[in-house]
Parts: sequence; C-alpha cells; structure tokens
Amino acid sequence: MLKNFMRLESLSVFMPAYNEEENMAQALGECAKALPQLAEDFEVIVVNDGSKDRTKEILDTIKPSLPFLKVCHHERNQGIGAALRTGIAKASKEFIFITSADLQFDIRELAALIPLSRTSDIVSGVRLFRPSYGWYRRMVTAINLLLLRLFFGFRTQDPNWVKLVRREVFKTVHITSPRFFCLAELLIQAKQQRYRIAEVEVHSSGRKYGKSVGGTLRAAFTTFFELCLFWLRSRK
Repeated sequence: MLKNFMRLESLSVFMPAYNEEENMAQALGECAKALPQLAEDFEVIVVNDGSKDRTKEILDTIKPSLPFLKVCHHERNQGIGAALRTGIAKASKEFIFITSADLQFDIRELAALIPLSRTSDIVSGVRLFRPSYGWYRRMVTAINLLLLRLFFGFRTQDPNWVKLVRREVFKTVHITSPRFFCLAELLIQAKQQRYRIAEVEVHSSGRKYGKSVGGTLRAAFTTFFELCLFWLRSRK
C-alpha cells in the first residue's frame, strides 16, 4: 500500500522489452494496480524491440484488456536507445517514466521520485544495492562512472537506472546512442542544457526470469564505443 505520496497529473510509463515473455504480463499487471494511485492520467508504452520469444504474442493478447496500454513492435532488435526514441515519440503525457519490463524495479517505488519532480526536470533513481552484480559488473560500472567524469566532467551515481523525465526535455535533448549508452547520454545532454537533475535512492531486485543483455562483455564494449563516439561528436 502506498502512503503519504504525491500524484502526478499525467504520466507516460515507457518499458522497452526484449525477450520478456516470462515477465511481461506481471509487469503490466503491477502497472495496472499501482499507477492509478500515482497519476491522475496515465499510459504505458511498451516497445517490443524485435523479441524472438512470445513477447509480441503476449502483448497483442493483453492489449485489448488494458485501455492504457500502447504497444509498438520493432521487426528486428535495434537496441534500447532506438526503443527509447520510439517510446518518446508515442508519449503524450507531461512526464515520462523510463523503466524496464524485467521486474527488477517495483513500480510502486515511483512514489519516491515524484516529490522531487516538483523542482527537477529529471529525477534519476539510484539503486540501493545490486543483488545480481558480481565483481565483473561492479568493475564495469566503476569504469563507466570514471569515464563519464573524465570525458564529460559529469558526476552521477547510477546513470542506467530508472528515470522520471519531463516530456518537454526531449524537445531539445535528442538521443543518438542506439544501445546501452542512451540513458547516460540523456543525463549528459540535459546537464549541458542546464536542466535540473536530482537523484533519489530506490530499491532493486535481481532478475528472476529471462536473461539480461546489459551485463555482457559485448554490452560493455558497445557502451564504451558509444561513449567515445558521443564524446567525439560533442567536440565538433
């Protein structure tokens, strides 16, 4: 039960999904329960980014029963950055909440971000702990944070976790990174354009079903490549 919370007037929840057949129905069910308490008017936008499992079928089956649900399908996997651009284009509410369909974030904890939205343009969630992180992912995370500081002079505790963003931010912030660097790019561009950014601690849980693609060696190299490419472009 949510207590002592503030409500938003309107909210778009964006969920990218790639091979989330075991999580999709539960994620949407939790949204249906929690969002009426968090926003006067809301919608949920799921971008199925070329899933190879039953994610598309499940979404198309569920959609008629959830009037707040918008579904977009990418024919092939394009990456979370591309999915984010699709979701932003479909969003119609004052705020956009960026989360995932893997159930690692309890949608009810959005209540912790809402109060800061009164004085901030972006509220970025910071994971209190990361139960599924071994030494490798902790090392990659530390290197990523160091590079953000060295390349851009930007300090943040958790660039790749949930975000509550005023939709008007995306009128001037245009995401170019197709994959894993996109959320860090969002924060960097917003900081450069003097948007107000706040951070707040929230809980996270380990993935129970499905396989994460964000913690692989390939993902680490992709992120580093996109970071360098964005840095080079920003110097022109």
